Amino acid sequence: MGKHIFQHQLLSLGVLLLALQLSACRDARPFIIGADISFQEQTGNRRSPGYLNAEGEEQDICEIMAANGFNMIRLRIFVDPAAPGGYSRDGACGLEATTAMARRIKDAGMQFALDFHYSDTWADPDKQYKPSSWDSLTGPDLENALYEYTRNVLSALQAADVAPAVVQIGNEINHGMVWPE
Repeated sequence: MGKHIFQHQLLSLGVLLLALQLSACRDARPFIIGADISFQEQTGNRRSPGYLNAEGEEQDICEIMAANGFNMIRLRIFVDPAAPGGYSRDGACGLEATTAMARRIKDAGMQFALDFHYSDTWADPDKQYKPSSWDSLTGPDLENALYEYTRNVLSALQAADVAPAVVQIGNEINHGMVWPE
């Protein structure tokens, strides 16, 4: 008789766990399907034809991606991409360009993730150079510049009604960032 009660309790527990799991699945957030298309500003508007949808018609890349299941786009941002030695003489991936691209992403019904590089150009495990405008800064002054820059970017995006859903602090920061500090 004791074995029967134990089996019944075990079965009841199993049913309860299954019900909880099904409930969790029903309430679970959808998968994030995304890509980094920060490059688009530099290439998308200069190619002819632009991006084509499945019907072969020219369409905004964000609209194409949203129509094909994407729901998150990652954008990288540099402090001053137009600085000497920076990422882009045209300011691609700076605040103005990022705000415009974020608008396109939001208008297409997607969210975006913002990746702060805290540099004027690519930051990765081999290079995490601080922006040229921060070259003379160290210690608390450098910390304050980083804080103020982050706050200003996020405030500007919020004011433009394109705040990111996800914020990535630094890019591939295996060994720290804003070198050499």
